[in-house]
Amino acid sequence: MHRVGDKDTADVEAQARHEAGLSRQLEQTRRVLPHPRKGGTSGYPVWYRSQQLEREQNLQHVDVSAASIRRWEKRILPFQKTGNRERTMLVGMDQLN
Repeated sequence: MHRVGDKDTADVEAQARHEAGLSRQLEQTRRVLPHPRKGGTSGYPVWYRSQQLEREQNLQHVDVSAASIRRWEKRILPFQKTGNRERTMLVGMDQLN
């Protein structure tokens, strides 16, 4: 694993770019992904969700909360990331209009 102390090297590089007054690097891939339980990445992968649902149905030990199980029973696919910002550029059919 690529870590400096307890930080991901991607975080260290981003902080150095910020301190140097440079723009941020886009689409930077993480070398060490944060655990979904701590609010990192895009949550648990679908295969893991289905595995946990199956274990719950078989009355086996699960590694996630009961709320997650109930939510996944209704909808197993994660929501699409939108960036939580409005678009500033036109896309698709809006470009043609």
